[in-house]
Amino acid sequence: MEKLQLPASLLSISKDDRCEGHVYDEEDFTLQVLTLDGLEPPIWVVPPTPLPPALKMCIIKIPEFNLPIGAELPRGLEELVFSADCDFNQPLPELPQTLRKLRLGRHFTHPLILPAGIQEVSLPLALPYRVKVPHGAKVEWV
Repeated sequence: MEKLQLPASLLSISKDDRCEGHVYDEEDFTLQVLTLDGLEPPIWVVPPTPLPPALKMCIIKIPEFNLPIGAELPRGLEELVFSADCDFNQPLPELPQTLRKLRLGRHFTHPLILPAGIQEVSLPLALPYRVKVPHGAKVEWV
């Protein structure tokens, strides 16, 4: 598999940007926004694919997405969003303290510890665990 050469100033990419079959060079990659949508995960998402280290926003709108998202989330991640109909049901690594928005789909069933600064969270109504939500955070049930 060849490496995709992207400009250093690139801040966002989506599946429609036609990067299938390529991987990023972790040392030089500055991607800050990643959006995956469609009917199935793109072929270049091969578990365990770590998220780019500079990522600030990750949005996954693929109904059949249920792949691990890595052993560690980017330290500066501010938003992690799965659509309500997303099949994602993998344990999440420790959530970074920078995370402000977390949306999980209806199928998520794993224990969860929210960071103190979380401002907005969507959780499955049938989540089998209690989640301590920090004071002032907006909560939505899906």
